[in-house]
Formats: sequence, structure tokens, C-alpha cells
Amino acid sequence: MEALLEKQFSAPASTKAEDSPNYRFCMKELQDYLPDHPAAPTVYGWVRNNLIPYYKVGKKLFFKKGEIDAWLDAGRNKTDEELASEAIDYINGRRTR
Repeated sequence: MEALLEKQFSAPASTKAEDSPNYRFCMKELQDYLPDHPAAPTVYGWVRNNLIPYYKVGKKLFFKKGEIDAWLDAGRNKTDEELASEAIDYINGRRTR
């Protein structure tokens, strides 16, 4: 019983609000979170062109952590092998028609 209690209470529990996908970044927090630490005018340009997911309450911008993570993952470039495989699949698909 004691071992079970020790295990439960010694397990690292993530209670930080920042770890939640629903955590909302303000502009400064977003700049610190993004890998390139873009300048505020750069982020405002992304917002103006609807390139980044955002929320606007009054004049204040907010960004959800989970949506920013998905946005970052969507921008992944394909490897040369992936591009070559897609090209071969495309050509083979065109030949069978």
C-alpha cells in the first residue's frame, strides 16, 4: 500500500497551464515560443494574411498552443525520398488510365 502511494505521489504530474493545448499565448509569449522568435510586425503580417491561427478579443490577439503546434507541424517540408516516391506514384497512376 505504501509503495503504491509513493509511486502515485512521486510521479511527475504536469500541472502547468502552459502544457495544455488550450493554453492561450499573448503576442510576446508566442514570439518566445516560436523557434525563430519572429518580430511582432512579422506576426501581425501573418495575422493580416490569415497565415496563422489566431483569436481576437477587442484589440488583443490570442493564439492557442495546440493550434500553433499544428500550424508548425503543417509547414514541414518533405524529404527528397518522399517527393520522389510521390512523383513515381503520380506517374504510375497516370499510365494506368
